[in-house]
Amino acid sequence: MSSTATQIYTIPRFYEGVKQKNMPPLFRLVGRWLSPQSLEGQGKIIELEEPVMTLYEVGEQVLLEVRSYEVSPEKKIKVLSAEVIEVLKKAEDTYPIATPIPLEFEQFLKDVDSFFVSKGLASIQTPSLVLCGAMEASLTPLNVQMSLRKARKQLITSPELHLKKLLSMGLTDIFEITKCYRDEECSPVHSTEFHMLEWYRAYADLNFIQSDLQNFFHALFEMGWIKGLQLSEEIVFEKISVAELFEKYTELILTPQTSLKELRGYILKKGWVTGVETWTWGDCFHLVFLNEVEPNLNRKHPVLVHSYPPQEAALAQVSQEGWAQRFELYWRGVEIANAYNELRDVDEQKKRFEIENQKLEAIGRQQHPQDNTFFKALERGLPPCGGIAVGLERLFMAAQGISRIKELSYFD
Repeated sequence: MSSTATQIYTIPRFYEGVKQKNMPPLFRLVGRWLSPQSLEGQGKIIELEEPVMTLYEVGEQVLLEVRSYEVSPEKKIKVLSAEVIEVLKKAEDTYPIATPIPLEFEQFLKDVDSFFVSKGLASIQTPSLVLCGAMEASLTPLNVQMSLRKARKQLITSPELHLKKLLSMGLTDIFEITKCYRDEECSPVHSTEFHMLEWYRAYADLNFIQSDLQNFFHALFEMGWIKGLQLSEEIVFEKISVAELFEKYTELILTPQTSLKELRGYILKKGWVTGVETWTWGDCFHLVFLNEVEPNLNRKHPVLVHSYPPQEAALAQVSQEGWAQRFELYWRGVEIANAYNELRDVDEQKKRFEIENQKLEAIGRQQHPQDNTFFKALERGLPPCGGIAVGLERLFMAAQGISRIKELSYFD
């Protein structure tokens, strides 16, 4: 082993601002060897927390000085010039570069947790491996075959059922941040494995949940997580109903009584697809929404889309006017959250569950197992309550202006 007293590296701009404690003394650097003399009269120390490392800023470059370490001459550590950054991006498997984004996301998760604890909500951990991973036909859980016990369980698509069980036991204001799993096609904004934040308030409604959400956004701004805004007053929530959106952006008048025949006819008139004869009400509704409504939602401000058709009620109550008491949050072009005035009627919940399984059976997919302990919790009594689920990767991406969810993890 030989000792090197001082070496200077050029490193990428994305390391600027990263805390030294998160940077190992030896890691792959994109930069070039420089002599200490090349810094004379040019550089300034911008951070010095680790005794063996100093960061300098020289023009558009950020330089890292490693003052003392041991390195094997046989290995001959090679540090590449900044000009080959693009080449390295195409060869990440050969020269992986650890960006700070996943570390920042981990800190974001901690800050979210701290915020809800500070608001008096109890932090909960519920099981990830369960009998029933979902209750809606639109969600596909991952199955886990247990070889020793000869049993099959599922990974959760949401912690909702178990959190509601706790509400029935007497807990009131609770939240959980957990990993969830959905067997869906991956996209720039969806990964099979992701983090979900859910919180529930007993004896509260959607207005209370909306107030929570607004306070949460303002706190994220104050903590420096939201880019592109100068003042917290710029976080203005726009509220609009699904019916208003259809009236504004489509040629279809949507009511609680809108039929499947009407939706299919509208789609055929538009000429988007053919063969809709086998499509469900939900399939047709979402095609219209995705084609004509979602692209027109305000991208600057958070948008709360509320009062969904009763066919889209899921686990929400339905008002006397026939609309599902739920809202979805869209922000900067991304669907981020889903909130309900929670359904408490056990008979109605069983009926909806059967309908969802009938949908799965009709298309030849595995039906969801029944979680009898959840229905027993509803029989025991669920207090009036509101709840919301927030996709934390999507929230972080929208806040930071990140376009690909894979940037938030070091691993595929």
